[in-house]
Amino acid sequence: LSPLSADRAALAAALASMDSQEGTRIDLGLSAADEALAAGDRAQAKPVVILLTDGLQNNPQRPGNEDVLTAAAGLKGRGALIYSIGLGQEIDADLLRAVASSPERYYPSPTAEQLAEIYRQITEQLPCDLRGAIGGG
Repeated sequence: LSPLSADRAALAAALASMDSQEGTRIDLGLSAADEALAAGDRAQAKPVVILLTDGLQNNPQRPGNEDVLTAAAGLKGRGALIYSIGLGQEIDADLLRAVASSPERYYPSPTAEQLAEIYRQITEQLPCDLRGAIGGG
């Protein structure tokens, strides 16, 4: 609904215009991230995706996690660094570890109150991860 942007008002408007439906399609979220990164005009920037999900893929037409893993592989193939956060008690932790660029980039968050701390941890880890991805150690 919005290209990558620093315009908070535009992003808030895009979020407010979203329609929600029952179920979770992690694969579609990852595919949308891939499209947004592909459409971006910042070729020099390292692509980073932070996936926040309630943790269970729900695609009645194609049960299972194959679509999620395929979408994550596409992002990783373009060089994206993926962090995944599973919010809630009933999550597929194994799937979210597989989606993340590495298992330690998966963060469980049983409650919403823990999210701020998780985002702080990712913010602190991100510069190190980017240096490592670029080859600086």
